[in-house]
Amino acid sequence: MAALQPTKKRSKSVAYVATIAIYISEPRPGLRKQAERIYGKRIRIDSVPYGGVRVVAHLPSQRLLAHFASLQDEQDGVTVSWLDIAMDTITRSVAEAEQLQERDERCLHFRESEYERPIRHKNSSYWNAQRQGRNLSAYSDKPARTVPGGPPCYHLELRYRSTKAVNRAMRTDKVQVQDLIGADIDALASRLLAQETYEEAVCYEEVVRRTVAKDRRCHLAMLKAQQPLLTDRFPFLDRNRASLRYRVVETLRRGGYVDSGTRTI
Repeated sequence: MAALQPTKKRSKSVAYVATIAIYISEPRPGLRKQAERIYGKRIRIDSVPYGGVRVVAHLPSQRLLAHFASLQDEQDGVTVSWLDIAMDTITRSVAEAEQLQERDERCLHFRESEYERPIRHKNSSYWNAQRQGRNLSAYSDKPARTVPGGPPCYHLELRYRSTKAVNRAMRTDKVQVQDLIGADIDALASRLLAQETYEEAVCYEEVVRRTVAKDRRCHLAMLKAQQPLLTDRFPFLDRNRASLRYRVVETLRRGGYVDSGTRTI
């Protein structure tokens, strides 16, 4: 069965729905049989602790999306609880795909949040890895899943793993599966992501500035609480000058901007 037709807008790039899951509060008999007849293989159905089930499909076809849309129309309590949007940039080699991944690691982020340096595990990158509802992932060492012959590609995936996160991304109170059929997935992904011009020196200075400013505010607040009439701010400078270079480097080390062997600046 053909997978959901990717949207083609940019040269050598395809965007598509990689995974979708719908939550059904009151599943009806024959749910699995109907879905698998359309899906063409075993479909994943998870029981939810608070009641109901979640039906998960990877690389859904147009027909399967239409089936999920009909379930939404026929009964209440059917919502999209998981949505992964993927973008595959076809490259001439794995090395070229790796270069694209390294570029995005330096500047890519969700449009609604600031840049956060991703975590690198083997050949995969993860942004916002600690967030359960929304994160980014990328890899460059696997072939394209939507192009015949499986050429090398740079794979970027936007992951929304809760109903709230999906609704927020789609800017609606309740996502309708019908809206995903034939949707411009490439335009959607472009709206959700942003790229910042990354300059290491500028980023380094900004982290230092924020760290010092935050520490200063905290210390002055503590002094004001202890001595409300205190006007002399020099105790802050005297107390912190000696350790400032160590504290700033520790902040940079945690953010991945300096290596673990660096102790001072």
